[in-house]
Amino acid sequence: MTVISLSVESNLLNRFDQVWEVEGYHNRSEAVRSAMRDFIHTYELPDPMTDKRIERIVVFSFHDSKHIRSKLGTIQHDYQHIIAENLHRHIFEDVCFQMLTLRGLKQQTDEIAGIIRAIRGIESFHTFSVVLGPHDHE
Repeated sequence: MTVISLSVESNLLNRFDQVWEVEGYHNRSEAVRSAMRDFIHTYELPDPMTDKRIERIVVFSFHDSKHIRSKLGTIQHDYQHIIAENLHRHIFEDVCFQMLTLRGLKQQTDEIAGIIRAIRGIESFHTFSVVLGPHDHE
């Protein structure tokens, strides 16, 4: 096995340690390997899907801030031709839940998902994709 090193905020690591212990993993490495497999399963579509049209649901939460709202506003403006639907809810006074439905080429939806995932302050991030067939309308 290859040994890796990574930097993690102490609060994130503490939360991670609490979860893997409750979930019954034997050690942190086992939990990280499981998380890596889930990450790959979530984001990796086979190469033949690269030029296919897909519908992707992107769900994420964040602590409300002008910085994040500004970034999301720019994304929604720049990619309005791909964003088919946008749902925004306040879970708590300062915590937001957002869901975007994207429809376009896999590379396009990958780009948008990557930009959102990279925004500092995004708490949780999940995406689900379905390949569209020739009978699906634009």
